[in-house]
Amino acid sequence: MQNHRVANYIKNLFFVIILMFTSFSFAGKTESPAAPATSLSSLIQFGLENSLDSLAVRAETRYQQSNGKVVNQNRLIPQINLSASYQKIFYDRLRDDGSGTGRLVSNNGQNTPVSLTLSYDLQKLFGPDSELVKQSIYNARLQEKIIARDIIRSIKKSYFTIIEIQTEIEELNKLIGLFERIENILQKQKKIGISNELERQQFQVQQSILDTDLQTRKSDLDAVYFQLSTVVNLDISALKDRLSLITDKTEYYIPGSAQFDSEHMAKLKDYEMLENLGRDYNIAKLEYDKFNSVPLPSFFLKGSRDSSSVLSSDGPQTTTEIGITIPLDSLFNRPAQKSQLGAKSEKTQAIFQKALLDYRNQIRLNMINLIRFKNQTESLKQTRNQTKKLLDKSFLYYSQRRIDVLGTLDIFQKYLQAARNSLLSELQMRTTDAELEYLVGGASL
Repeated sequence: MQNHRVANYIKNLFFVIILMFTSFSFAGKTESPAAPATSLSSLIQFGLENSLDSLAVRAETRYQQSNGKVVNQNRLIPQINLSASYQKIFYDRLRDDGSGTGRLVSNNGQNTPVSLTLSYDLQKLFGPDSELVKQSIYNARLQEKIIARDIIRSIKKSYFTIIEIQTEIEELNKLIGLFERIENILQKQKKIGISNELERQQFQVQQSILDTDLQTRKSDLDAVYFQLSTVVNLDISALKDRLSLITDKTEYYIPGSAQFDSEHMAKLKDYEMLENLGRDYNIAKLEYDKFNSVPLPSFFLKGSRDSSSVLSSDGPQTTTEIGITIPLDSLFNRPAQKSQLGAKSEKTQAIFQKALLDYRNQIRLNMINLIRFKNQTESLKQTRNQTKKLLDKSFLYYSQRRIDVLGTLDIFQKYLQAARNSLLSELQMRTTDAELEYLVGGASL
């Protein structure tokens, strides 16, 4: 009996230990649920990973890398040519058979020559092909970074445009909803004998104009959605779901409160952007610098075997041949080719200098605009708030006949224009900031 109790005690203790171990194991494997994508940065990261432009430029890099391997292999491997043929030989005259009888016999037969030729062009060893393919690989990797910056810029501009249009649509809906209050005022005036049919028509015309503006902005919003959908390679409905989850307030890349020296910023040399602007010039200059003014020869080694069956033949024979081939025509062509490459290099250099000047001027212009938009945004917000207060009072003034219908509609228009100006200035400041981020480079994530 006592042994039975001890056995049960040991069994229960073992069971408890198993439960504790299992609990600890599950506790160690517990994973926190993935946080929802509630930031613009998460959308940018998604776009960088899934954009078709990113996929294309990454594939181009892989292509250039594979091409580089092929070029480097061909640079060291000689050209190998194997040839084989069948020859049928017919002679017009018969041949003496050599028996002394003067008998003539046919001398026809066949031959099956086979040859193997190994040749090597020194131009492949000392030419620019290897350097050019290295430059192409470098340009492809560089283009990946530039495309990433362009995707970030496109996403930000589209996102802030969507916010601006959505806010303007809210304002239009708000104004259109105010016409119900005007209709109530008109109904009260009509009950006390005030004729207001002309005013009603004027308000209806204004409401129709706002309705048209509303539909136009909705169409603009759809266009931006489709544009952003193309950039991030995401279905429209899924894109809208992602955008609806974004709750953070994205900070400016260039702090909005800072003072800038636009001349200093314009002199900024962003290495990636400058290399990207000069990629065609770099290749053209490389072709010119690495061009061999003196034509290089080709060496060859050839082995052949003829198996002739004609009577006059001495039988199968093997021939070995070694030699050198000098392209004499290149002695006359290469100076002209060198001149062509020099002209091409000068042309691409001029284009690069123009692109560089335009790049620096874009930085200058965007820095100036960023300061301008920042300064005017605050005043436009104040104007918007003032016209909003005036709009709220307009119903009271109109009901008291202190302003007429034209004055009321004028207040409507002033508020709408003030709201649009404020939203547009904020959008311009955001898009200019995104443009500067693209031009000068920076960590956006």
